[in-house]
Amino acid sequence: MLVAMLLFSVVVLLLTRHFHRELRSLGHAGLLGLFAVSLIGNATVIIPVPAFVMACASASVYGALVSGVVSGLGAGLGELTGYFAGLGGNAILPQTVWVRRLEGFIRKQGFLTVFALAAIPNPAFDLGGMLAGMCRMSVWHFLIACILGKTLRFILVGLGCIGFWNQLVG
Repeated sequence: MLVAMLLFSVVVLLLTRHFHRELRSLGHAGLLGLFAVSLIGNATVIIPVPAFVMACASASVYGALVSGVVSGLGAGLGELTGYFAGLGGNAILPQTVWVRRLEGFIRKQGFLTVFALAAIPNPAFDLGGMLAGMCRMSVWHFLIACILGKTLRFILVGLGCIGFWNQLVG
């Protein structure tokens, strides 16, 4: 697992160098691209989209705050697909202890649970989004919690990437 994490980090840094040059040449139009990549990357788990890499690269061009907000907005809106799948009853979830426990958290503290799931990189967010829809959490509460959590995560990612970027090119 450690080797996989190190390999992933090296790939992110190499792709960041590539996307950094591309984003700089696009000017502010790159922010629209960042929004689109974040939206698409979080709307599906089937199509691999380098949302994390783009957010990392854009932080070195536009700053961590701007990149984090743009990425967070796109990612939050993209996560509505899972929420609506749960709301429509199309989500088939295993009835494990973990799923029931997460459902309990969403029913009791939905906003904080969604915020925490969005702020921490984890594969369980899609499950949390579906459960939020199934629990009939307000779409606005879900969206605001999701955008705030994703924005915080992308700002922190951007700050980390700026530090790595400065070491890489400095």
